[in-house]
Amino acid sequence: MKRNQLIRLIEKENRYESSESKTVCILKCLRVFIHIFLALLVLISAVTSKISLFLITNETNYYEKNETNDKWLWTLLLTVCTPYAISFVLCIVKIMFRQLPNPTFIEFLTVLLFETFNAIGTSILIFGVFSQLDLVRSILLINLLSIIPSFINIFLGSDNPKYRNNFYFIVKSFLFKIARIRKTDSLMMFYLNIVAALMQLSGIFILIFSDYLNYSKWQTLVGIILVSASLFFNYFNFTSTNKSTNNKFMTLLVNYLKHSKRSIDLSRQKIGLFTNPWKIGIFFLFSYIFYPHTKLKTSLFDVNLTTMDRLVYFTPFIIHIVSSLVCYLASSLAYKFRMSRFSFALPLTLVTPVAIIVSVLICEFRKPNLQVNNLMDIFNSHFICTTKVLSYKWQLVCGLCLWWLSNLWTTSHIWSNEAVSKMKNVKRIFKFQNFNTVFVENSLMFNYPPKNQDDDDYQNDEDSESEKEVYDGKTTLFICATMWHENDNEMLQLLKSIMRLDIDQSEKKRHNGSNSECFDYEAHIFFDDAMSHLPNGSCEPNIFVQNLIKSVEEAALFAHKYDVQVEPPTKIVTPYGGQLKFKLPGGNYLIVHLKDKSLIRNKKRWSQCMYMYYLLGYKYFGDLESMEKYYNTNNVYDVKHDKKKHFIGFGNFLKNIDSSLRQKLENTYILTLDGDVEFRPNSVKLMIDKMRENKKIGSVCGRVHPIGSGPIVWYQIFEYAVGHWLQKVSEHVFGTVMCSPGCFSLLRGSTILEDNILNVYTTKSTEASHCVQYDQGEDRWLSTLIVQQGYYIVYCSAATSYTYSPETFNEYYNQRRRWIPSTMANLIDFLQDYKHILKVNQRVTYLYVLYILVNFFASILGPATITLMVADTLYASFGFGLWSAYIFAVLPTIIFIIACFHLKNDTQIKVAAILSTVFVYLMIGIMVGALARTLNSPILSPSSMVLGALFFTFILAALIHPKEFQCLFPVINLNNVSWGTREIKGGNNMENSRKRKKITELFYDLIKKYAYSNNHDQNQNSEKLTITTQSNNNNNNENETKQDNLNEVKNWTEHSSLKNSDFDIMSDDEKKFFDQLITKYLYPNLVINKEEIKEELDELRNRCSFYFLMANSLWYLLLFALQLLKDKLIDKIYISITVFNNTVKYEPVYFCYVMLFVVMLILQFIAMIWHRAITFIQVIRKTSLRNVKQVNRQRENYALSQGFDNDTFTECGTDGKYTKNLETIDTVLNF
Repeated sequence: MKRNQLIRLIEKENRYESSESKTVCILKCLRVFIHIFLALLVLISAVTSKISLFLITNETNYYEKNETNDKWLWTLLLTVCTPYAISFVLCIVKIMFRQLPNPTFIEFLTVLLFETFNAIGTSILIFGVFSQLDLVRSILLINLLSIIPSFINIFLGSDNPKYRNNFYFIVKSFLFKIARIRKTDSLMMFYLNIVAALMQLSGIFILIFSDYLNYSKWQTLVGIILVSASLFFNYFNFTSTNKSTNNKFMTLLVNYLKHSKRSIDLSRQKIGLFTNPWKIGIFFLFSYIFYPHTKLKTSLFDVNLTTMDRLVYFTPFIIHIVSSLVCYLASSLAYKFRMSRFSFALPLTLVTPVAIIVSVLICEFRKPNLQVNNLMDIFNSHFICTTKVLSYKWQLVCGLCLWWLSNLWTTSHIWSNEAVSKMKNVKRIFKFQNFNTVFVENSLMFNYPPKNQDDDDYQNDEDSESEKEVYDGKTTLFICATMWHENDNEMLQLLKSIMRLDIDQSEKKRHNGSNSECFDYEAHIFFDDAMSHLPNGSCEPNIFVQNLIKSVEEAALFAHKYDVQVEPPTKIVTPYGGQLKFKLPGGNYLIVHLKDKSLIRNKKRWSQCMYMYYLLGYKYFGDLESMEKYYNTNNVYDVKHDKKKHFIGFGNFLKNIDSSLRQKLENTYILTLDGDVEFRPNSVKLMIDKMRENKKIGSVCGRVHPIGSGPIVWYQIFEYAVGHWLQKVSEHVFGTVMCSPGCFSLLRGSTILEDNILNVYTTKSTEASHCVQYDQGEDRWLSTLIVQQGYYIVYCSAATSYTYSPETFNEYYNQRRRWIPSTMANLIDFLQDYKHILKVNQRVTYLYVLYILVNFFASILGPATITLMVADTLYASFGFGLWSAYIFAVLPTIIFIIACFHLKNDTQIKVAAILSTVFVYLMIGIMVGALARTLNSPILSPSSMVLGALFFTFILAALIHPKEFQCLFPVINLNNVSWGTREIKGGNNMENSRKRKKITELFYDLIKKYAYSNNHDQNQNSEKLTITTQSNNNNNNENETKQDNLNEVKNWTEHSSLKNSDFDIMSDDEKKFFDQLITKYLYPNLVINKEEIKEELDELRNRCSFYFLMANSLWYLLLFALQLLKDKLIDKIYISITVFNNTVKYEPVYFCYVMLFVVMLILQFIAMIWHRAITFIQVIRKTSLRNVKQVNRQRENYALSQGFDNDTFTECGTDGKYTKNLETIDTVLNF
């Protein structure tokens, strides 16, 4: 590439970085706004929820023994029961879309006991206590609910006070330092826990021996104790308890609770099917106990009520429910956005004083003795303020200084730095089943347990959103790209991405980046057919390899934006051809594997098998036999009975290996790439973050953008967008992504080595169907194997990549000829094995299988359906007769079918191109006619629903993606299993290939014999070889033959493009591994008898084409017959729809099919909205308000001031010492 072209590319890159910097600035401003907005939203909604509930309880007590009282009692019951009704519905939905384990009977009774405590205590307080109190004292009374957790902190608390650092520092600074008390942190913590418990206990004495309550004192105590006891199971510290008590009974109890807590949380949805109705029944029972005079005969929905009456009763109820849900959602978002201190802990801490201030204002400005007759009169109710606030000011002081402050101390773990940075599971913390709208801020605070609980209990939660890494050691990333016949631009596309990641990681390690941002990084390129064999039997790197060598330095110049020297690669002769090892400017390595197809199997799937075995097998096990011995017996896994504390795999392999090795494999990732892909380092980090959420995530795929020029590329841009926006997103939300494309996906090392994945992926294609499923769509087949084993695949739309797409009809049709049949074959494989998948994969349910099945049949019937729509439009809008319209619409299809069966592949593509051009003009006219017909049709007509659904879906999809504003041919060509893109005609002499294999073996013998040093250049090595061989000229002819063969093998290493490269030899262990691997899996098919499989491929083509064409023909003829006999059947089987007094009848089959399409589109749209919200949260969460350079400078200065070893901070995440020190620094510096 010329230098001026590189300069233009660098200028383009600078413009991109400038645009990205503006985007980052916008995101930072947005993050600040969200901080403030969520904090205000949590505070206002919590205060509104609290006050609106007490307004209802006060009105319930005021209207005694009359019809109005019954209506307010109904309002109170609805207010309390609605959250549990919502939770019941959510449990059903969750069970429908997830496979969840079943609870044991003892676990069910345990949860039922605590839920009963909560329901009874809540009933006593709302029906018997709060109705007797005014607003202010009711608000103060709620702060006594932490009485039992405060005593838990004393007797069963952790010795490690780290989780309270921030709140504790304040107390220590202003109290203990002033008093000059010298105590250890743990002893101070113990004393403070005692003080907090005594402050809570003071409330009991005040309630009993004062006039805080004139009646219902014992009811109040029982209600508080029961509700506080229900918080025990969530707040209990299981980690430290075993060390804190010597009581055998307590130890047994704690061990049981610790063992069952994880199982209970995983099966809580199934338990909720029973506990939620149970709690609703308890509320109704206690409403009757406290209000026996009413039989709840009066209905809140009485038709005699006026509109104003309904507003009076419904408004407080709606305000309370909406504000409680808003508070719950806003609190959850605050944690997901990593804004918990300012937007969660701070507003919840201020709820009590703010609510008291608002209550005092209501009491001061009310109009007393006014009956509630309209909406605003609720706030003038005389009973909410029985006396002036100043008349019980000592109670107010005690409530704030004793109860509120002690409650803050007991729940101070929500301020913890560690709680923010290593939050285990947002959905576990904010379980809606535990959310109590009566005590809104208390339930949110206590839903989050102390941080020193055993986090590992939840690593197997299938919805985990953990920020804690699966493994606390090093993260290893292998970039693996496959190349074949890419041009210079495509190679540069990939190489500059590798260079960017090299720069990013070197900077992170130099500036002490966090362990989650740094990883060991190594790039590999596997070059198929990399050697050109010359007529004399020797070989040399082909022109594509030579272009790659030249492009490395150009990519470095592009990435660094200045002249940077990349050292010539080290060349290594290997059993499969050769290696070129580049050391990148950032210190990482790029290794190019040159595959000689005469020595090792060719094509992409076998390159994938090669690098998976090499990177995961050799680097971690050292020997092929040592690795494969762990595959022994079959293991049956059932997700419904998965009670394991730690997830260690579905099969035997991960269970049999050492735990430390298993953890390393779990934290080893392979980024699979095509040879023309461009990506950014941030995309890789986002995908790794996704991987760290759950060990059961086997693969993460990103958003792929096609690039190029021309109408074919334009169409693919739209096609890719719709496919990612709707189809891939819906698969992610409803179950698991079905295809993780090899052009840009992240694979987990431990997943690949699982039973029935890698060892099955190496299966040789011995049947015609194998050629279609295994070789034509290797990425989709690997994805199917991952899903069948029990893992699931997720989609990360924020991780973007760019790849060159076909620009001509020839390339495009050949690509789809590979993709579509392999897609259908793998879907059939998935559907045939659905019972096993349902058993092992918790993300796959019957509804998801049904969704896949509907998509499968819709794809099968797609051509006939489109042809029907064309015929219908011609008949209704352009004056065609019924017969002529249907014949004209199907005629191009018939022509193309005949062409595909009788003409050559190139001719078929030409016919397809001509017909596609004709259809472009035809579809423009049909689109206008369909639009005109839709405007004149009822809103519920099939054409109106289809066009309306498509229009609004695509428009709204584009709006929420601001940065992103062919079926017959592949089936009939199933017997063509060539790749179709980047193919170059030509072949090599197979005799030379066999000879090449023998020569390589001889070369290795001589290399080991003479032990060349890699410290000398290639010319010196050649001279030594010449001198050595000349000294043996008197040997027999066999040695002379070996010398001649050696010169031929050595020829590729002496190519002009490698003349400045050093020479190295492969280790004996590595050579042995590749010899074993090639012999067992990758030995090339030197003699391929195409006639043996051609007959099977023809038979497969004919059989599939028959089924495919028959299904479409029957569907087409069925709907044509219904249309033809419309006059006779219209009054019998047609569906009548009346809209605006206009009745229209439609044929039932086509109408149901269209309705199914509309429903599927709506589901996909909902999934898209949900996924975009998750993506937005992920992007904002990763946005830091701090300047990265300033943070790095502060880290370095603090490290030096504290005497930390510089070497410890040089290598990122290399050991536990670094991680511990960095966490200490970040905690002190408040990062």
